[in-house]
Amino acid sequence: MSACPVGGASVTSVSSTLLGAVDQVCRDRIEPAALAVDGDVVPRSHLDALAPTGLLAGVTARTGAGQVRAAHERLAGACLSTWFVVAQHQMPVQFVRAAPEPLRSAVTPLLESGTTISGIAFSHLRRWPHRPVEVERLPGGWRFSGSAPWYTGWGINDVMVLAGASPDGRVVFALVPAEASERVRPGAPLDTLAMTAARTVPLVLDGLVVPDDGILAVTSMDDWAATDGRKTANVSPAVFGVADAAVQRLLGGQEGAGQAAGTALRAAVDEVRREAYDLLDNAEPHQQLDRRVALRAHALRLCVEATTALVVSRGGRALVRSDDAQLLARWALFLTVQAQTPALRAELLATLAAPRPGPTRPAVSPRGGRATRP
Repeated sequence: MSACPVGGASVTSVSSTLLGAVDQVCRDRIEPAALAVDGDVVPRSHLDALAPTGLLAGVTARTGAGQVRAAHERLAGACLSTWFVVAQHQMPVQFVRAAPEPLRSAVTPLLESGTTISGIAFSHLRRWPHRPVEVERLPGGWRFSGSAPWYTGWGINDVMVLAGASPDGRVVFALVPAEASERVRPGAPLDTLAMTAARTVPLVLDGLVVPDDGILAVTSMDDWAATDGRKTANVSPAVFGVADAAVQRLLGGQEGAGQAAGTALRAAVDEVRREAYDLLDNAEPHQQLDRRVALRAHALRLCVEATTALVVSRGGRALVRSDDAQLLARWALFLTVQAQTPALRAELLATLAAPRPGPTRPAVSPRGGRATRP
């Protein structure tokens, strides 16, 4: 994938050591390899190169949420598979920071520095009251049994966080090695339309016992679902990053119509980004959830439209695997279902089906000839 400048109002308006460092790694290493990585696997060297930037640590006292969002936009636009592995890593970082001692002190520096890379299997919790992964309390620990259908980073990660639910509605998160064993059996990597390089596999958990010193958190399903609902209502920075990457290529193309489309799409994307990030920064997490979901759906539609416009502008060559237009278009489709909730699905379908202005057609005269509209 050819390098492109950083795009989008959110990215260019943030001046930070984090963004500059991530941008450098993207231009020098990650973006040029995106097409090759898409057909293979996210290399650990990508994560090692990102580790010194501080991005793997996520939001800290030195890097606020705005800086981290801008860096995620940039990384997602460069290689969405690499971004996805990093995003999955940051969720365990948050869990470990809040974990009991001595687990917190022992593991947090390893995860924040990138010495240890992690992933998490938890999306099955959204199927409650179904419990694909069941947990049972034992003396001194918990037993995990069942099947987690989505775990990203297998073969890339060192450790993983497993989530399970008990019959009485408790949710348990445990930190374990990301290794196959008699009790942890990975399936083959899923052959998906996009993101196969992130190595997502199903996991069968056959009575895996995790002692209490490996338990990160125990909470209620109601509390977890409320928190998850607040998080998933918001637009992921990756959506803006992929849209920006497509817009930049439209603006840098030779076709006037493509440049015009890029200009219009940039304005629309920037407008949604401003409102979405304003809610993140200035409203309480539980406020205006319906508006957040509507903005997320609108941003996803724009992302699909921007990547589709790039394919259209390049014509047939855009469908060849060696062209990055088709890669961006597949990334956009992935984002429409990533962390999808019933509310988002309904909103996005309604947004996609909303009437659009039709083409202006000349009136037809009674004799079959065409008459000019006044």
